[in-house]
Parts: sequence; structure tokens; C-alpha cells
Amino acid sequence: DRLNDKLKKIELGAFYTPKPYVLKSHELLREAIARVPAGNDYVIIDRCAGSGNLEEGLTEDELSHVIVNTYEQFEYLELAREYGQRVRAVIPPTYKAGDPKLGLLLNGDALSDRFVLGIEGPDGVRVPNVIQQYLDDPKCTIILFENPPYADAAGVESNVSGKDKSFGWQASWVKAQMAAEPTIATNGTKPLRDLTNLFIWSAFRYYLRQPTDSYVVYSPSKYFKSQNLINRKFVSGYLFNRKRFHATKDAGVSCILWANEPETGRTNYPLQVYDIDPKSGERLAPATKHFTEMTSFEEVMTAWDTTIREFQRQCVILDAAC
Repeated sequence: DRLNDKLKKIELGAFYTPKPYVLKSHELLREAIARVPAGNDYVIIDRCAGSGNLEEGLTEDELSHVIVNTYEQFEYLELAREYGQRVRAVIPPTYKAGDPKLGLLLNGDALSDRFVLGIEGPDGVRVPNVIQQYLDDPKCTIILFENPPYADAAGVESNVSGKDKSFGWQASWVKAQMAAEPTIATNGTKPLRDLTNLFIWSAFRYYLRQPTDSYVVYSPSKYFKSQNLINRKFVSGYLFNRKRFHATKDAGVSCILWANEPETGRTNYPLQVYDIDPKSGERLAPATKHFTEMTSFEEVMTAWDTTIREFQRQCVILDAAC
């Protein structure tokens, strides 16, 4: 997230993920691992790993199940250096098939047909990437663990990367497939305006295929609250403060564990609000002592005032998320 200048990060939709939030999302990831049936292998796929921020802090055993992919050349070099010998696979496997002008790797474009279906050879036969062998294995559980890039069709990215059809996400193969999906068409064009939604939709469409498969994903909550992008089982999740991702204002970013099981009619999503101090990284408004343990009226009123102020601030985050 820190390897590129501000404009490049906007183009790619790449944003910083604070370490305390990464560690909380690891709790959800481990819940997903616990769902793996006895005797099964499993892979943890991150199609938008960047330089490997989400993978930092995983155990060596957990890393041995991870497949990471990145799209940007500088991030690829860092990802391969740090995790190349520790994870199951890095995509692309080599530093080739890129565009030096844009600094991007064609074979790392997770929204392209060459990534999802495979690279088409001279004979017309597609050669899939390493992920396919695990998708074809019924004894392998698939877990996607991602903080997808964020950009909308009205943002700067549409005026930069969108100029080049081969790299602009609005002209991507996944977006065309998503637009043709009848269930998406019933919701109008709004779901298609967010880059994040392309990753979320394609996760369930192309990668998750068994009930014990899982998806741990960071995103604003509108994809499930108002856009009805998925109808899978909510397991658990957190609501983080978008401002801690180097954004400009308080707003909610959900991090949710979804099970690949059908679930309809749910209207309540009990997310635990988790905000952090931007300097210390400590959780804000830690639990106070029980009032029976307090020794003065002033201590009681101070704790009450702190609690009420934090409650009001978190309500702002929740309102912004919805």
C-alpha cells in the first residue's frame, strides 16, 4: 500500500489496512479454517494481496496454504521477496507479460478471462493458473481472504486506468459477465459501479463451490445491505472505521466471514464495532471497571461520559456504513 504514489494507488483502488484490523480479520480467517472438514486440504486465496499486508502475522503453517496474487509490478517484487518461499503459490509465477508503461502484470489481473479461465494458447486451448487444480479437487476447501481494491465509476480511477481498455476495470471481463447475470440486472447498474463488487461477485461465482467453503472480505456494507449482491450465510464479522485506512472521515468498513451456504431473509447482521487509536493502534474506549469497583462519584461520571461519547461516535460510523 505504501510502495506507490497517491495517484497510482487511486488508479488501483489500493488502500492501507491497519495492522490491528488485519489481526482481527485473522480471527475470522481461523473461524473459516475451523470449518474445513476433517481430512480435507484447504487453500487460502487472496487475489488482491498487494505487498502481502493481510498475510502478515499468519503462522508458517497457515501461510503454507496461502495463494497470493497481485497486479502491480512493485508490489509483486515485494510480495515474491517476502512470501515466495513461504506460501503455496504466488501469482503470476514470473515477472512477465506486463505493461512497463502502466507498471502492471497482465497475468495478475484477477478480473480478466486469462486469470479466471486461463491463458489462451496458439491452439485455442486455455492453460489455467495454479488455483484451478484446487477448484477441481473435491477434497480441498476453498477460503478466500481479501481486502478488495475500492473505486467507483465516478472516481479518478475511471478517468485514468479506464483509458486503456486492457487494464481499466470498467472494461474488464468479470464486469461484462456480472452485467449479464440476470440477478444483477434486477438491481440496476449500481452494483456494477464499484470495483469491490466485481471481486465479491466473482468470488462466489467462480471460486466458492462447496458449503464448507468460506469468504472473509473487507468492504463497505452496501453490497449485502442494499445491493443484494449475495445470499450466503453470515457467520460473524466486525465493523472497522474507514478513517483508519487513511480515508478522510469516519465511516464503516465491514469485515465479514461468509459461509458458502444459501441464506435468505436475513435483515440483521450483528457486526462488532472495533475502532482503534490511529497513533497507538490500541482499541478505543476499552472496557471500564464495573461501577461497584469505582471509588468516587467523579470516576463513575468520567466513565459514563467516555462511554456515551464513544457510543455516539460509533453510531456515526454505523450510520455511514448503512
